Parts: sequence; structure tokens; C-alpha cells
Amino acid sequence: MHTTYSRSDRVEHQLQREVCELLLRKVKDPRIKVVTVTSVKVTHDLRQARIYYTVPRQDQERSDEVQRGLNSATGFVRTSLGKRLRLRRVPEIHFIKDEIYEQALRVSESIVKLEKEDRENSDDD
Repeated sequence: MHTTYSRSDRVEHQLQREVCELLLRKVKDPRIKVVTVTSVKVTHDLRQARIYYTVPRQDQERSDEVQRGLNSATGFVRTSLGKRLRLRRVPEIHFIKDEIYEQALRVSESIVKLEKEDRENSDDD
């Protein structure tokens, strides 16, 4: 079975790989060292890229500070992408906190808590 990928899919994967590398090795801002890039979504015309990221649970209280760090690194990241990628136009990038992992963790914790309460209540019977 042969799967075909659209140009935007290929650009998304390439952007994710390059942005991860840049944030890890080139950007010196300590505020963003805790960031994990979870996905990249580009518009069909490749002019805009939304880069979704998460912050480890222990660093959640610093998420505003992390966002400010990413915002300040945006120009450097975009310029660096322009040098690394063979694209006619480098997309305008926007860093967006990915809330789905936090939501999934809260749901999971709620389920565990409910199961524990259910076991405790059935032990009382």
C-alpha cells in the first residue's frame, strides 16, 4: 500500500523537525528549554504555521513565561528556518500551547480518583 502525502504534510514534518532542533540547540533562552513541540499545522498556501507545544507538568506555573520566551524567539526561529529549508517563502510562525495533553491527564486522574472512591465505597458495603 502506497500512501501519498501532500506538500503541506511534508512541510509540517520538516518544520517540526527543524523547530525542535533550533529550540534544543540554537535558542539560548532558558525559558524555553522545557518545551516539547507536539505538532505543526500549516495552511494550504504554506504562509502560516501554528507550532503546538507542551510544557512539563512541574513547569506549568511558568507557562506564560515560556510563551513570552517563544514569542521573543519567533524572529530568530523563522530566520533560521529560511536558511535551513528550501521554501520560496518561510511561513509566518505562531507558537500555541497544546492543551490536549493537560486535558487528557486531568481526565485520567479523574478516572483513577473515581475508581478509588468506588472501591472504597464497595468495601464499606
